[in-house]
Amino acid sequence: GSNPAKDWGFRHAWTLNLSIRTELAREIRFDDGLTRAMFEDLEWAWRLADQKGSRVVYRPEACVEHDHRYTPIGYLQRERALGAQALELARVNPACAKEIFRCDITSEEFVRSCIESVELNRERCVELEEGFLALTSQTPESCADIQALYDMFRLLKKQCWHQGLIEASAACDGVVA
Repeated sequence: GSNPAKDWGFRHAWTLNLSIRTELAREIRFDDGLTRAMFEDLEWAWRLADQKGSRVVYRPEACVEHDHRYTPIGYLQRERALGAQALELARVNPACAKEIFRCDITSEEFVRSCIESVELNRERCVELEEGFLALTSQTPESCADIQALYDMFRLLKKQCWHQGLIEASAACDGVVA
């Protein structure tokens, strides 16, 4: 961002690279209802923006190193967990979740669309997963185009997220395929 005053919005408030005034952090705490370190930062930033008008600005001169590596299987497991945690977020703070996902992910209609998507893409995602897991034998230098790899495996990522949401929904509500 060339405009240092631009508010990037709460969706960019990831606690892996976030600084905030101590008095705000003491006044508005993380929500203990979110049991995993997933979406808790966005939910907190949403409340900070909503209640205090906090903004998210980009300061390129403020550098921190954060090494957050995942193995391919760990990445897929995280996506599945994100799907489950998304449902927890929607229960803890429905307005925040609706703003993030642009729909009510707790609705039966949404869960059923996830189930349909998982079924429709099951065979293709089995193939994609084999290729994705084969990436463990490659070095970062051998992956010439990370964006192309991400695009290639986006369906698999979405599939895992849907599966996590479906499993969490079934565990809580009994909504099943």
